[in-house]
This record gives sequence, structure tokens and C-alpha cells, in this order.
Amino acid sequence: HTDEGNLPIHAILRYNKIYNSKFGSPNTPTAGFGNLAAGGLIQFYYNLLYNGASSAIECYTHILGEVDIYNNTMYCDATHGTTYGDIYLRYGGNVVCKNNLIIKDFLSARYTIFNQNDTALTDDYNDYYQYDNVGGSFRNYLNGTSYFTLSTWTTASSQGVHSIAADPLFTDLAGLDFTLDPSS
Repeated sequence: HTDEGNLPIHAILRYNKIYNSKFGSPNTPTAGFGNLAAGGLIQFYYNLLYNGASSAIECYTHILGEVDIYNNTMYCDATHGTTYGDIYLRYGGNVVCKNNLIIKDFLSARYTIFNQNDTALTDDYNDYYQYDNVGGSFRNYLNGTSYFTLSTWTTASSQGVHSIAADPLFTDLAGLDFTLDPSS
């Protein structure tokens, strides 16, 4: 986690493998950001996050600076990611989420993105996918409404215009090999 103490810091977090965060009270996300002052910038690039106790990424306080989440692979299996979504935006902020694989095994009433504030997120060029969801492979949340197709999400949020909702075809998901199959 980073908590910038309301300072406008600049930080780069990249090429990390972050997994199996703490269960308990409270459950912890795999990566969390908070209290970034205006003018600050967190760059979160090329990371592998899997099986976080509550979510893959969480912005748990007001973000007045910018958090850039680019080129990451995020995965929560059916027993992890229990707090709403792989990406959980509880408060407003400036979160830019692009070119990520945001993947989840279906867990009742859980989402790939859970956004409680429509001004918090700019997202595009992502792949959102839920395995084993009888209602479909897409499930996002925005301001009290659930969206079950990428097209309804895009229309309602003006986000994800170039995104897809497709199985990324990991080489061996059961063995936690997140490389992509050549047919992906």
C-alpha cells in the first residue's frame, strides 16, 4: 500500500508480483492507494496481482493527484477478491486504468470494476472477463447500477470504448501461469 500523507509525491511501482494478501478484519487488497495530494502521481505499471483478500487494487481514500494503472494483469479466483471488485474505487479521485487484464472467477455479486464515483475513473483498452458467471463474462458497477455487458457499461459510463470482454486464454490458470496462450 501507499499512503502519501496528503503530499504530492511521485512514485513508480512496476514489475512486481503481488499475491495472497491478508485475510482478517479488515481483509486487505493486493495493492492500495490513498491520500495523494494534488500534483502527485503514482505510476503502477507491468505488475502481476493475484488472489488478494479483498481486491486487486483499491483506492481507499480521496485521491487528488493521479494514479496511473497501466499494463497490469489482475486476477482473483473464486475465493479471493471478496470486497466488491478487482478494482475497487470507493472515493473520488483521478484514476487512469488502461491496457490491463482484469480477470475474475465468478463470486456472487462481485465485479471486475466497482466504482462508487463516476468522476474517479478513466478507463480504456482493458480486457474485463469473469470466468464461470452464468450471467455472462462481464460485470461492472457504477454509482448503484450493475452492468452486465461491455456495451451497456460503455454507454452509461463513457468508459472502455476500446476495451474488450474476452477470455485472455492464460497458459495455465490453475497453475498460476499468467502467460498468454499463442492463440490469445
